[in-house]
Amino acid sequence: MKILFKYKHWIIIQSIYVIVGVLTVFILKASGKIVEGQIASGLAISMHFISNTQELLIPILMLMLADLAFNIEYVEGTFLTHLLCGKSRIRWMLNRLCNFYLFITLQFFIAFVLIIVGAGIIMGSFTLGAMEVNANIGIIEIISPIIINILKTLVFTSFAILVTTFLPGKLMIGSIISVGIIFVTIKITNILMILFQENKILKIIVDMIWLTESKEAFIYGIIWIVLFTYLSIRRVDKIVITNQGS
Repeated sequence: MKILFKYKHWIIIQSIYVIVGVLTVFILKASGKIVEGQIASGLAISMHFISNTQELLIPILMLMLADLAFNIEYVEGTFLTHLLCGKSRIRWMLNRLCNFYLFITLQFFIAFVLIIVGAGIIMGSFTLGAMEVNANIGIIEIISPIIINILKTLVFTSFAILVTTFLPGKLMIGSIISVGIIFVTIKITNILMILFQENKILKIIVDMIWLTESKEAFIYGIIWIVLFTYLSIRRVDKIVITNQGS
């Protein structure tokens, strides 16, 4: 898994998270929210990104790393090397995805720290600052949305990986397509929720897709991850390697 942190692709994404922290400060200043004391430090801003279940920035940016799960291995020939060594595609991909999901989970917290750094440098503060903290909120209420956002990030990433397996060797295209699909789905679900606000079945479907309800989000998230993982493994098992030789 260490090699995943050494790709130039990964380093570029890290700089984007720092920029996100910086830009968020300027946006909040322009909107007057910082002046009002609603958000006043790097930690407060970063907490918003990881604890607000409606915030999709981190999951969306994480899609740009999807190629590191399979496509990079395909392009560099290491996937073919494993096959020539007699290793099973299914076992190789399963092991690869398990390591990658752990990598994405670590990346989630790295993104949290980088946003703190970016916002904190501009604000001159890396603490919670003037952000109001409700003393009545328990640890479960604090951790639960963070776990949901981690699951959401893993769901989005596992979906992007599945898309990349249909485009072996074509870096970034699968990630861009995945982002497009997610944005289109957001638009469609928003329109449907406006048109059918009282429809309970639609609300359940939307909750299943976006993991917005904490009670069911854990179950939905795990189901999506397992489903996309299974489909990715099956897809890789069917990929034809034209230069594999006899």
